[in-house]
Amino acid sequence: DLESRSMLELLESVGAGAFEVEQWITATAAEPHVASALQVAVGGPLLKIERVVRDKQGRPVQLVIGFYRPDLFEYHIRAQRPEKR
Repeated sequence: DLESRSMLELLESVGAGAFEVEQWITATAAEPHVASALQVAVGGPLLKIERVVRDKQGRPVQLVIGFYRPDLFEYHIRAQRPEKR
């Protein structure tokens, strides 16, 4: 189903809709299995991103842990302050 629908759509279809996301980004050293997969030296610098998606009741519905090469990754946020009513 992921070929035609997003993960968020699939979660919603089974009653586990995303309501809140919490994310951490940290620096870490590459462990052997991750270093091999990302073609970096063991102990080399990586970015580790952990994300927890929760439903309206605060229950976790998805956990993502990813490792990224800093030379191939860019993190960008654009935020806008809501207008006062």
